[in-house]
Amino acid sequence: MENVEKKVFDTAVKEFARKMNASKDKTVTTAVGFDSKKLLKWLKKVAPVSSEIQVRFGIYSKKAARSSEEADRVTVFFMACDENGDQATDENGEPVDPVNAGNIYP
Repeated sequence: MENVEKKVFDTAVKEFARKMNASKDKTVTTAVGFDSKKLLKWLKKVAPVSSEIQVRFGIYSKKAARSSEEADRVTVFFMACDENGDQATDENGEPVDPVNAGNIYP
């Protein structure tokens, strides 16, 4: 992991929003917020059985969205992965489910 200057971060986020808005979509997701305590609890749980955590992007289908406001919105999922980048398994050999349910902004 590498720290980046806030200016670099701000510029990249603004450029992302600008490019996404080029599609004429008025509901562009620029951030997904997660409860820090819940995320830390999940990270501590999966750390012993995973080699990396991937942030995977997705778009809520109308069927999968928790609300009509979420439909067709970009989101992110945290996925515990093994050394090959595949879904990690727990001590019992069961797949570790990805997590989501963050707050979409704006």
